[in-house]
Amino acid sequence: MNTIYRLLAVAGVLAVLYFMNTSVMDKKFDDWTAKSPDVHMNAARKSIDKNDLDRCIYEIEIAIADMVAIEEFSDDASKAMIEKAIRDLKDVEEDLKHDSVNVDVLNLVFAKGINTLAYTYLKISDDDLIHDHEVRAVGTLKIVIDHLYNSMGFLNKKNVEEERVIVNQIYEVIDSLKTTNMINHERIDLLFAEINHLIEEEESKLYEIHGNPDEDILNE
Repeated sequence: MNTIYRLLAVAGVLAVLYFMNTSVMDKKFDDWTAKSPDVHMNAARKSIDKNDLDRCIYEIEIAIADMVAIEEFSDDASKAMIEKAIRDLKDVEEDLKHDSVNVDVLNLVFAKGINTLAYTYLKISDDDLIHDHEVRAVGTLKIVIDHLYNSMGFLNKKNVEEERVIVNQIYEVIDSLKTTNMINHERIDLLFAEINHLIEEEESKLYEIHGNPDEDILNE
């Protein structure tokens, strides 16, 4: 009997692990999971326009929870970027709790957070391509495009123009995949570099407005 119970216990554990893994994988390729943070950041921005700070804080908290969920299936580089974006969101949330609202900072933090997700999903798409999942890769690349479009509403003209260039390049990659079933990984590497450059630009502007917290720590 003990042997039977042990086997049942092992089977139960394997079933739970399978369910957890399947759940994470389902989220990974779920459009709503991918774009939910964008939706809530946009709602937070609209709440600021209505001077509804409580609603803005509420929407930011949901966006943060969504980004934490996306971290589950991100690689180490993407996780580090998401965690930095979450810290920026929490800083904005703290300012809001003290009735201190800098819309420029808020816009940059939202743009950077959404572009971090674009970078994350580009990495996921690249992994799909490496493992010959072209159809899934195309769907994930479209999520990257959606993130880039969503971040444009928070950016200035120069950044928007840069993002449109990246979007056009992703469309070219998708067209190439559909017609040739082949991928130029140099193009993907270039997209990584360009999205990362956008994030660094947004971070630099954020520090100009709000100061660099890392420098404060070093100067203590």
